Amino acid sequence: MPPHAPPAAPPTDAQVQSQIVNFLWAIAELLRDAFKKSENQNVILPFTVLRRLDYALEPAKKKVLELNAKLIAKGLENRHDALCRASGYAFYNTSPLNYDAILDDPAHLKRNLQHYIVGFSENVQEIFRRFKFDDVLRDLEQVGRLYAVMEKFNEKSKINLRPRSEDNPGGLTNHQMGMVFEQLMLAHMNTDTPTPEPPAIMRSLRVLRTPIRPPHPFASVSVSGSWAPERCLERSPAPPIRSLTSRRPVPYC
Repeated sequence: MPPHAPPAAPPTDAQVQSQIVNFLWAIAELLRDAFKKSENQNVILPFTVLRRLDYALEPAKKKVLELNAKLIAKGLENRHDALCRASGYAFYNTSPLNYDAILDDPAHLKRNLQHYIVGFSENVQEIFRRFKFDDVLRDLEQVGRLYAVMEKFNEKSKINLRPRSEDNPGGLTNHQMGMVFEQLMLAHMNTDTPTPEPPAIMRSLRVLRTPIRPPHPFASVSVSGSWAPERCLERSPAPPIRSLTSRRPVPYC
């Protein structure tokens, strides 16, 4: 009998990253004849960030919503620190919606997405303002491509942007996700019309490196030197735990 073929080696980190980047880049085909090629980046980048953050916050979603309701009932206005601790990250979202729920209501995609973004903590809202996400949603809705783009980012059998964990061993590590985003940024910055304010966007993303419990979903982004791993954008009011954007603890800023 012929010998059994050895089992195929698992894909390397570089191969996984390349597959993800290629899949994300291919989403631009949905925008053909509706957007200029140089404008595709304005859609791909913010939706990549949105999908990753939604996945990251998913496990503690119920806990955050319950705590937020209790703190509001007590009349507490400054809820940021407590909600960060509840989410396990340096950011949170208090909207009852999530990505899947928004997709389940196609008739109100734009409205619900805007409400969902407003539910994020201010540091994440700033990221989407840098991306001019309201303009992106308006343009996608006008050309009838909003649902198609959102659905593509939700093809879980083809793309897994979830943080890697014991429950999700096929997800992306923080380092892998950071490298995926960096490759997307570099590719887009090499187009004729670069992403609006790429250094400013990266400075905004840097806020997510604040010390928090899990490692950060965008661990190693350093596009064009605009994200210096040693520095944080703003101080962390929460106790030092672990960084969400670094593979080692990050000091207070």
